[in-house]
Amino acid sequence: MLWSGLFTKFNMTVAGIGAGFLALGLFALLRLREQLTLDETGFCLRQAFSPRRHAWTEIESFFLGGSLDSPGNKRIYVHFTPDSGKAPGESGEISFQAYFRGYGPTKLVELLNQLRMAYQPVPPLSEDQLFGLALSAMQTAANQQRHDCLHGDIPGRFHKKLMGALLEESWGIRNGAEARRMLQWLDTEGHRDEYDQIREMLAARPDVIDPLELLAPEARQQLKRKEKDHFVCAVHYLRTHGERHPSIHAWDYCRLVAVARLAAAAGFILDEEAWHWIRLASTALKARFASWQEMSENYIIGRGFWSGGGNMDIFDDARQFLLQDPSSPWTRLAWKQD
Repeated sequence: MLWSGLFTKFNMTVAGIGAGFLALGLFALLRLREQLTLDETGFCLRQAFSPRRHAWTEIESFFLGGSLDSPGNKRIYVHFTPDSGKAPGESGEISFQAYFRGYGPTKLVELLNQLRMAYQPVPPLSEDQLFGLALSAMQTAANQQRHDCLHGDIPGRFHKKLMGALLEESWGIRNGAEARRMLQWLDTEGHRDEYDQIREMLAARPDVIDPLELLAPEARQQLKRKEKDHFVCAVHYLRTHGERHPSIHAWDYCRLVAVARLAAAAGFILDEEAWHWIRLASTALKARFASWQEMSENYIIGRGFWSGGGNMDIFDDARQFLLQDPSSPWTRLAWKQD
């Protein structure tokens, strides 16, 4: 059962003042006269014997207040959904101290949000739509979002603001026009354009020893040190993987799906437009790859080409999880070529 699986995943047990498991699978966190009880329908916070009950469907997000440098000031707050009956901007404060085998409030917020997402219903999607969303599964997993809804979570004010901030920080996208330019670039050029250019250079001069000699003298002089290092790493990736992966379409089109989802969640583009881009990516990748394994390997090669091979472990691990775990969209959705 999903409830049990979440607790098993984190390998957590309650510790704190009077904390422990309750009967009927309920989970309690106690501190003096405060008690937080969670179940499949929602949570109940009892303070001084005055209970406050909220369904998961009323909650848009849990978030951590206070400062990381001030552990005693860490509090967990709640953003309610617009239709919850709460006044706009109203927040409820959950004030208790407990931990799960060394995990403090930060990890607890993560757990509460996972439970909230697990038990909130989402509109049903077609198999083709779920397949399209699954193309961005590695990014979705990295952002701790849902695989079964376009926005990655239940739409709401807080989520919309958070996705907008993520787009600006990671992609430099601040509005719909910039989102569309990025989506168009990923569709027509992307990093595969540079990949293809370097592959052609290597084909023309396969015996060159110094990768920088592939460039014209003027071009070498204009490159900064970081750009030279990137070019050398890119050539290495082409020499190692170019024969098996003549292009990196998966790297570009999986990210196109991710950007379309984020842009819709941020309110920069309409959902219908996001689905248009996702269908486009799905068609392009089905035409080039025969399986999730083949497609995801190409994605990993593309990321290594772009990053110079840094920070690859997290994506390698995510790929293996998605390929093997029974709950993964990749194991539940068959790869069907058009």
